[in-house]
Amino acid sequence: KILDVPVVDAFMKTKEDATILANYMIKIGEYFNRKVVCVLTDMDSPLGYTVGNALEVKEANMFFLGKQEPRLKKLIITIASEMVSLGLNIPLKEAEEKVYFILSSGLASHKFKTWINNQGGSLKDIKISDNVYTYKSNIDGFINEIDSLKVANLVKELGAGRTKKEDSIDLSVGIEFIHTLGEKINKGDDLIKVYYNKEIKDLDKKLEDLIKIESIKKEQKDIIIDVIK
Repeated sequence: KILDVPVVDAFMKTKEDATILANYMIKIGEYFNRKVVCVLTDMDSPLGYTVGNALEVKEANMFFLGKQEPRLKKLIITIASEMVSLGLNIPLKEAEEKVYFILSSGLASHKFKTWINNQGGSLKDIKISDNVYTYKSNIDGFINEIDSLKVANLVKELGAGRTKKEDSIDLSVGIEFIHTLGEKINKGDDLIKVYYNKEIKDLDKKLEDLIKIESIKKEQKDIIIDVIK
């Protein structure tokens, strides 16, 4: 079993806390005679370019076709390689080579579509809201931070998540980042697209607060904090 243990304010706030949880999970696995590997991941910033139900399915499909946000790609390669290594009982390096081949050959894309079709779904039926607002940068600089908790709260406000279990979910709304961590931005560049079906109060201010753009580029943290076995 491979477990992704996020290190983020909304869950395990520190690497130390995440490590404690990971070791508990490994011990539970040992009790049931199951091998468990925990991948500690930095989730201070969102993964990928999109946040929202239909948007993320669309991005998953595009990932298999080659449009791969760097942090998301590294996480997927890492977790998939650990899974293949564990499942086939082969060295991690050999497993990683298999993962790269499956992605590049189109086998992963084919399996993804087969999995959806076998459940009666279709990628052609994905509906994304036609109401789109594009937020532009008001300064030059580098994207040094994207606040994942503020992103989650905004997407929930759009209707893509629940506050309580009785709430309905709007699958068609969410946000798309045109640029991501570490990228150089010029004033006037498109930064974020918001797909919405209801008006959000102070939307520009909320979008401005999502991303920190600074004149000096910061070194980005690795998405993989640790792998505990």
